[in-house]
Amino acid sequence: MVDDYVEALCQEMELRKDYLKEPLTTIYLGGGTPSQLSVRHLEQLFSAVRSTLPMPENGFGEMEITLECNPDDVTEEYARQLGHLPVNRVSMGAQTFSDERLRFLHRRHTAGEVALAVERLRKNGIRNISVDLMFGFPNETIAEWQTDIDYILQLGIEHISAYSLMYEEGTPLYRLLEKGEVKETDEELYRQMYDLLIDRLAVAGFEQYEISNFARLTQQGKPSAFRSRHNSSYWHNVPYMGVGASAHSYNIHSRQ
Repeated sequence: MVDDYVEALCQEMELRKDYLKEPLTTIYLGGGTPSQLSVRHLEQLFSAVRSTLPMPENGFGEMEITLECNPDDVTEEYARQLGHLPVNRVSMGAQTFSDERLRFLHRRHTAGEVALAVERLRKNGIRNISVDLMFGFPNETIAEWQTDIDYILQLGIEHISAYSLMYEEGTPLYRLLEKGEVKETDEELYRQMYDLLIDRLAVAGFEQYEISNFARLTQQGKPSAFRSRHNSSYWHNVPYMGVGASAHSYNIHSRQ
């Protein structure tokens, strides 16, 4: 099935090769868990991009190329092989550094595996790492949230995305809420957690450039070089092409 899906992605690129009129500036492999793909599959995708879509003169050279990863997928071997691909930015969903809350979310990884993944990626040349955090878990305290923030800062990463826990209809978490088995965090506590996040990251040398996104400052008084160029392009009306299940595209005139 994976072979067939990757082949379908390559065919979709070929069918839509004239959709974009300008050369690519970013590539984002995400939504779902692309780190479940083998390096061979990733090589196949990059080969299709190179041969099919409009490329800048220096190829992948100056692009921001992001791969979403689960921390437990980043084995020594996977990180080593990843170092031979054009990927230069990795985004990982840590969510929390409490193993108890990770079990609550039914996440596969443990807190310790996040630090291991960062270490392995660094060793293999990835110099731009983003980690997702979540706050507002049932019964989570300010002190526990502070611990998560302190932990992520110790990792020395370049980018942090932080979101409050959402209860979406139709999800197992929402059903727990309906049954009264969990209680949604009070709005005032949400606000205090968010304010703490902003204050702590500012002191640690991070720039808040979007509501939920923070990039490590690289030069005093100037925007951080670690802002997500891909995500920022959405706000600057830059056309993009999405490929794959549930993906969508935008070409200034319409969304597809």
